Amino acid sequence: MSIYTPGQPLVVIYDYAQFIADRMHEKFLRMSNERVFKYSSVLYHMFLYYQLDKFPFTLQKLDTKGQHRSIIFWTTLVHQSQSPYSYSDFIDLFVHLVMEMLAGSPSPRISLEIKRVLQLSKQTKVGDWYLYQNHTKIRIYGCMLAPYKLPRYLPMRLFAFEYYRQIINANEVKFFNAKKKANFKIKDQLGPFICNSREAGKEVDLILQRMKFQRIFVWRYDPLEVITKKR
Repeated sequence: MSIYTPGQPLVVIYDYAQFIADRMHEKFLRMSNERVFKYSSVLYHMFLYYQLDKFPFTLQKLDTKGQHRSIIFWTTLVHQSQSPYSYSDFIDLFVHLVMEMLAGSPSPRISLEIKRVLQLSKQTKVGDWYLYQNHTKIRIYGCMLAPYKLPRYLPMRLFAFEYYRQIINANEVKFFNAKKKANFKIKDQLGPFICNSREAGKEVDLILQRMKFQRIFVWRYDPLEVITKKR
């Protein structure tokens, strides 16, 4: 914002661009403690503006009259509401590509950290991952819930939701309800989330429903007889 007086040089009274840059820098510095970045939408539109040729979806830069539109109207993919795109589309078509740009190299569909959570060793396994053409599926041994169709490129945040809901269910159904002492040891922290209650499974299930992920069929999943050996 600026003020202009005829015959006088332009005077800046409020530099909004500098304000946003300073606030974003401050949030980056606090990320390790707060685990929340409040200016993500600004970053989304900066990537779209400066790297638009890197994204596979259609961008509408002009309105019906041929006039240039604001970048916030180029696509609804990054909008939180009133968008025809799903959350999986947002991850696969945008977030994954941005992460590859930042890393400077291709990223795997399943990270090494996720693989270690599910299968730390041959003796310590709690579940498997399945990579389909358009989605990813996680199955925890003994879980009696239908798993969700997750994005092709699975971020830790979504994996944590599915991991907690399934492993809590497996412990309740196969061990606690059967009054067995053995059970799966649940990781108390994954990514930005801390799990310290069995009720967390119900909470994350509601979150995944609000994100409109679809469920797959239920399967009494224990191909390696992990549950049988523990009981």
